[in-house]
Amino acid sequence: MKASILSVVAALSILGVAGTAAAINKCANVDIKATNKHPSGDPVKVLYVKYQVNGAGSWYKEDFSDKVPNNGNTVSWSNQDLQNLPEGSGANFRVYFKRQLTSGTIPKYDDTHFQEFTRTGSTCTDGRSYSFTIDSVGTKGE
Repeated sequence: MKASILSVVAALSILGVAGTAAAINKCANVDIKATNKHPSGDPVKVLYVKYQVNGAGSWYKEDFSDKVPNNGNTVSWSNQDLQNLPEGSGANFRVYFKRQLTSGTIPKYDDTHFQEFTRTGSTCTDGRSYSFTIDSVGTKGE
């Protein structure tokens, strides 16, 4: 009886170790850059990014502080951890933005749109940099 209990405990220990070894590391310390080349020539407010692992399944949202680049300018967010993107995976990205309609102390913005970018052939590694150029009116989204 003791031998079979020990066998079960040993098997569970091995499974636990294997489960830990198989854990997937998230892609960390990623730099995200967005360049505004919107056809309107207006500033855009970049809101957030969604990504889809290897171009299939669920879309995961990564929030970061809103930035409003003028046309032709680039903004960046450094050292972002993509919580649901395993290291070594590719992804489709959607950059969500609003076109600025008026300037001033409290500017007005258009509806939220996104532009999609395929990066499935380019795997994510720690310290990776992704650059996106907003150069279309985008698809109306959330």
